Amino acid sequence: AIRRNLASRVNTMTGLTVKEVNIDVTGLYFAEEPKDKPVERPEPRVA
Repeated sequence: AIRRNLASRVNTMTGLTVKEVNIDVTGLYFAEEPKDKPVERPEPRVA
């Protein structure tokens, strides 16, 4: 659903056709759960 919504929004705002959406979820946090130590995020592949 996230990929489809993102592609639709980009198309609506820019008129461009989205061929691919790459999303990397590194973690989910909820208010009722205590947070552990921060997640180490890898360096992005694209500058």
